[in-house]
Amino acid sequence: MLVLFALLCVGSIFAQTKVIAHRGYWDCEGSAQNSITSLNKAHEAGVYGSEFDVSITADGIPVVNHDDSIQGFCIETSLYEQIKDLKLKNGETLPTLEEYLIQGKKN
Repeated sequence: MLVLFALLCVGSIFAQTKVIAHRGYWDCEGSAQNSITSLNKAHEAGVYGSEFDVSITADGIPVVNHDDSIQGFCIETSLYEQIKDLKLKNGETLPTLEEYLIQGKKN
């Protein structure tokens, strides 16, 4: 009886498993880690969610980027104005958290 109960519990756990894209769906042409494109591609792939990383600039602007730096600038010690036009590997600019969440809500 206990074994049957355990099997039923395990079965229900597996039925609830969800796929989360790590840094979005970025390991493909035209995408980059934590980019708006990676978020959109994760949605197109039908995943349950998309994990992303947030850093806050020296002047308090939250931005989405996998690393704590971009093109040699440490995000936490840089002003947003200094890094806002820097490009990700796919040519997109560094997204703010607000931009990222707005796009995620559209998906």
